[in-house]
Amino acid sequence: MGCHARNVLRITPKDFENQSFVHARHTCDGCSKSPIIGTRYHATKIPDFDLCAACFKEYEGDDLDFTPEIQGK
Repeated sequence: MGCHARNVLRITPKDFENQSFVHARHTCDGCSKSPIIGTRYHATKIPDFDLCAACFKEYEGDDLDFTPEIQGK
């Protein structure tokens, strides 16, 4: 058999921490996923309104501004 090339995903420890952080006290207001894992997108105009990365990617509105929150910052 011949040698097969493998696609290898390279991730830095910092990238891993950012993508794996658990926002244990937050629920996605788009899909109700709880906890939010990875980047949490917090609405700046509405208190206690957050989206997970998947829902933020699909958000098509322009009436809300979001701040990405990583590792509880």
